[in-house]
Amino acid sequence: MSNPYGSSSLPLLPQTGETPLALQHFLNEISNFTTQLQTFSAQINDVSSLHDAALRSTESATGYTSGASARLEAAVAECSSQAKALKDFLKALEVDVLLTSRDGDYAESRTKAGQFEKAKKDLQAAVREFENTERVYRNRYNELLARQYRIVNPSATAEEIEHAVSSGETQVFSQALLNSNRSASAKSVATAVRERQQDIARIEKTLEELVLLFEQMEEQVMLAEPLTEKVDESVLHVSDDLEKSVGHLDKGVDSAKGVRRKKWWCLLIGVMILVVIIIIIVIILTMRKTQNKATNPKPPRRLLM
Repeated sequence: MSNPYGSSSLPLLPQTGETPLALQHFLNEISNFTTQLQTFSAQINDVSSLHDAALRSTESATGYTSGASARLEAAVAECSSQAKALKDFLKALEVDVLLTSRDGDYAESRTKAGQFEKAKKDLQAAVREFENTERVYRNRYNELLARQYRIVNPSATAEEIEHAVSSGETQVFSQALLNSNRSASAKSVATAVRERQQDIARIEKTLEELVLLFEQMEEQVMLAEPLTEKVDESVLHVSDDLEKSVGHLDKGVDSAKGVRRKKWWCLLIGVMILVVIIIIIVIILTMRKTQNKATNPKPPRRLLM
């Protein structure tokens, strides 16, 4: 089965740096995505048909042929690859929507965003269908093994059957083969279990990958560094301005403290000058008073006879 998703069928969007796609170019890519998604859905239907064929061959006396197993494995691997390619392409479209919005073209951005959201929902629905196809196949196959185990060991309890099916251990069926008098049926079941054990492991791995794929589709896409660098640069400018403002404020506080200290010194000097002036005045007045007494002595008192 050829892979319709070669590198030429669904290339990644052209690397345009920080320049978003023109609207018509974007719509063309959406159309390309839709076409590839339809091919992906058709491939899922093919996988479902191969599942039915695998169950029929396992239940029949001829067993599950290696050719059928290889076709089913190739088809599932192809579906998984397609799902990943579509997811990556969708993420590229999401980046373009963010670039358009960042450039300020809001009308075009809304148009692109609407197309992108529809494409995303369509892909999620298709991947969910693929996941459901694998789950249904696993459940149907487990039911088939349970029925065949009852044929090998009719007296088996429900717990024994559940353990035999869920464990995937061929030893369980081999032991039932030794204890069974239905040799032909037992050998057929044991052979089927050996042939299908790897397929069950492959189903579980596929389901785990699809769960991861859903998580990746929901992850928020971040624009590349240029926008981040601008934000970081703005933050640095704000930080520098804040530091400068704090420095100026500290200088202002120190200056205010210096002014207050100078005021107190001026006041102290003024008081000291005033005290000195008062002392000088007192000294001058005292000296003058002394001089007056020296120049104008009091007349002596006369004695009365």
